[in-house]
Amino acid sequence: MDPADADPAAQQLALGLSDVEASTRLALESGGLAYYVACLRELFEEAGLLVACTAAGESVHFHDEALIARMAAHRRDVNDGSLGFISMMRQEGLL
Repeated sequence: MDPADADPAAQQLALGLSDVEASTRLALESGGLAYYVACLRELFEEAGLLVACTAAGESVHFHDEALIARMAAHRRDVNDGSLGFISMMRQEGLL
């Protein structure tokens, strides 16, 4: 887990899951949501899979070539540390 996974900014991007709920599921006193964030970040970094939705809760569709190219560039930047995962999610307006 990266320290940024537990940052309040990351927690604000979680849709439908609070830290209390995540911690209960993981049998932790607190900090469970950071594990969920870490899993999603690692999935994006390592496998190129992004589990996300729009601020309205709608699925993200990768039919637009410009979006596909932008997300591929984001993945490279997240992997090399020049862009934080949470910053990328905010920049794209994703939850």
